[in-house]
Amino acid sequence: MKNMTTERQSIEDIDLKKETQSQAILETSPIAMMISSLPEGVIFYANTQLGRMFGLSSAELIGRNTSEFYYDPADREALLEALAKNESLRDYEGRA
Repeated sequence: MKNMTTERQSIEDIDLKKETQSQAILETSPIAMMISSLPEGVIFYANTQLGRMFGLSSAELIGRNTSEFYYDPADREALLEALAKNESLRDYEGRA
């Protein structure tokens, strides 16, 4: 029983370390990044650089909808269509 508890704790420690490392990478990146739901567009995570881009803190972006930040709402629809067609996007430009 003790071995299982120790093993589980070890796995949880590894997961926490990975999460901490991922968070550090996202926050120190010079690239503005976010994680949002599809197709709804609810922002789950936004790094500091994205917040600076919009003049908000990253915490102020959480829970908001990505559609609020598009210059033209049709741009979001075009992005979603391109993403559905290609499964991923690279070098895609949009106006925010």
